[in-house]
Amino acid sequence: MIITNQFFCLHQEGPFNHHVTFYEGCATLGTNSNDEDTIYLKLFPFSLTGKAKIWLQSHPSQSFTNSEDLEKKFLVIFFSPSKYISVKATIATFSQGFDEHFLWTLGKIQGIVKKCSNHGFDDITKLNLFYNGLRPQTRVLLDASARGKMMLKELEEATIIIESLAASNH
Repeated sequence: MIITNQFFCLHQEGPFNHHVTFYEGCATLGTNSNDEDTIYLKLFPFSLTGKAKIWLQSHPSQSFTNSEDLEKKFLVIFFSPSKYISVKATIATFSQGFDEHFLWTLGKIQGIVKKCSNHGFDDITKLNLFYNGLRPQTRVLLDASARGKMMLKELEEATIIIESLAASNH
């Protein structure tokens, strides 16, 4: 499972996504929490290939003290500060395309947010950025679905409304 989800260091790959998938794979092993760090450190090299594998091999054995240390160094190399700023700016200036269906728009923002899980936006801010980035017609549709102003709803209720609209908007 680990080998089938290798990180190649390609432009479209996200190092955060890689870590999420890798942790999911490690979690299927059903180990106790004391062994998780050791298993992570032993299996992580098998999750890399190409430039990422070369980067890891350039470090002396035992140079990573724990999984958190390895993850931080991995993200610094493969998710540079300029890339971080770029993705964060994309989230902050998000907008729905002219002929873009709501379902596609929702998937697009979710994908962008997933690329940079340390973006620093809380859930309310993400909801506001998403809503404000929608075309006016789509906002009207959301407000109608909310039976009032969408942005006056609690986060959980707004999320349910968005997901319901996306599920019905083929």
